[in-house]
Amino acid sequence: MDDETNAWIARRERILDTVQGILVNELQVRPDATGLPPDAALFGTGLQLDSLDSLELVVLVETAFDIELVPRDDPAPLALRTINTIVDRVIAAQDGA
Repeated sequence: MDDETNAWIARRERILDTVQGILVNELQVRPDATGLPPDAALFGTGLQLDSLDSLELVVLVETAFDIELVPRDDPAPLALRTINTIVDRVIAAQDGA
Protein backbone atom coordinates (compact mmCIF):
# COMPACT_ATOMS: atom_id res chain seq x y z
CA MET A 1 0.00 0.00 0.00
CA ASP A 2 1.12 3.54 -0.62
CA ASP A 3 1.67 6.17 2.07
CA GLU A 4 -1.62 7.96 1.37
CA THR A 5 -3.64 4.77 1.83
CA ASN A 6 -1.77 3.90 5.01
CA ALA A 7 -2.40 7.41 6.38
CA TRP A 8 -6.11 7.15 5.57
CA ILE A 9 -6.38 3.76 7.30
CA ALA A 10 -4.51 5.03 10.36
CA ARG A 11 -6.78 8.10 10.55
CA ARG A 12 -9.91 5.96 10.29
CA GLU A 13 -8.62 3.59 13.00
CA ARG A 14 -7.87 6.53 15.35
CA ILE A 15 -11.40 7.88 14.88
CA LEU A 16 -12.90 4.41 15.34
CA ASP A 17 -10.93 3.92 18.57
CA THR A 18 -12.14 7.28 19.89
CA VAL A 19 -15.80 6.56 19.08
CA GLN A 20 -15.57 3.09 20.62
CA GLY A 21 -13.93 4.64 23.68
CA ILE A 22 -16.82 7.09 24.03
CA LEU A 23 -19.32 4.23 23.85
CA VAL A 24 -17.48 2.15 26.46
CA ASN A 25 -16.24 4.84 28.84
CA GLU A 26 -19.00 7.44 28.67
CA LEU A 27 -22.12 5.49 27.69
CA GLN A 28 -21.16 2.31 29.58
CA VAL A 29 -21.64 0.01 26.58
CA ARG A 30 -20.10 -3.32 27.45
CA PRO A 31 -18.21 -4.95 24.60
CA ASP A 32 -18.41 -8.69 24.09
CA ALA A 33 -15.32 -10.91 23.87
CA THR A 34 -14.54 -9.60 20.37
CA GLY A 35 -15.00 -5.93 21.27
CA LEU A 36 -17.51 -3.53 19.74
CA PRO A 37 -18.16 -4.57 16.15
CA PRO A 38 -17.93 -1.48 13.93
CA ASP A 39 -20.97 -2.59 11.92
CA ALA A 40 -23.19 -3.45 14.88
CA ALA A 41 -26.43 -1.47 15.00
CA LEU A 42 -26.39 1.17 17.71
CA PHE A 43 -30.08 0.65 18.46
CA GLY A 44 -32.43 -2.33 18.64
CA THR A 45 -30.75 -5.71 18.81
CA GLY A 46 -27.28 -4.19 18.33
CA LEU A 47 -25.74 -2.15 21.13
CA GLN A 48 -29.23 -1.28 22.46
CA LEU A 49 -28.74 2.45 22.88
CA ASP A 50 -31.82 4.50 23.63
CA SER A 51 -32.80 8.01 22.53
CA LEU A 52 -31.06 9.68 25.48
CA ASP A 53 -27.90 7.73 24.69
CA SER A 54 -28.07 8.90 21.07
CA LEU A 55 -28.24 12.54 22.14
CA GLU A 56 -25.32 12.08 24.53
CA LEU A 57 -23.34 10.25 21.84
CA VAL A 58 -23.81 13.12 19.37
CA VAL A 59 -22.68 15.69 21.93
CA LEU A 60 -19.65 13.64 22.99
CA VAL A 61 -18.53 12.92 19.41
CA GLU A 62 -19.04 16.54 18.33
CA THR A 63 -17.00 17.70 21.31
CA ALA A 64 -14.24 15.12 20.83
CA PHE A 65 -13.73 16.04 17.17
CA ASP A 66 -14.88 19.68 17.21
CA ILE A 67 -17.36 19.04 14.40
CA GLU A 68 -21.08 19.08 13.71
CA LEU A 69 -21.85 15.37 13.43
CA VAL A 70 -25.49 15.70 12.49
CA PRO A 71 -26.32 18.90 10.63
CA ARG A 72 -29.28 20.54 12.34
CA ASP A 73 -31.23 20.60 9.06
CA ASP A 74 -30.67 16.87 8.35
CA PRO A 75 -34.08 15.18 8.59
CA ALA A 76 -32.60 11.66 8.72
CA PRO A 77 -29.42 11.42 10.78
CA LEU A 78 -27.80 8.47 9.01
CA ALA A 79 -24.70 8.91 11.15
CA LEU A 80 -26.44 7.14 13.99
CA ARG A 81 -26.90 3.68 12.47
CA THR A 82 -23.57 1.98 13.25
CA ILE A 83 -20.16 2.89 14.64
CA ASN A 84 -18.78 2.85 11.10
CA THR A 85 -21.35 5.36 9.86
CA ILE A 86 -20.39 7.68 12.70
CA VAL A 87 -16.72 7.33 11.68
CA ASP A 88 -17.66 8.09 8.06
CA ARG A 89 -19.60 11.18 9.16
CA VAL A 90 -16.69 12.41 11.30
CA ILE A 91 -14.29 12.06 8.37
CA ALA A 92 -16.72 13.86 6.05
CA ALA A 93 -17.20 16.69 8.56
CA GLN A 94 -13.46 17.07 9.09
CA ASP A 95 -12.92 17.17 5.34
CA GLY A 96 -15.67 19.74 4.89
CA ALA A 97 -18.01 17.50 2.97
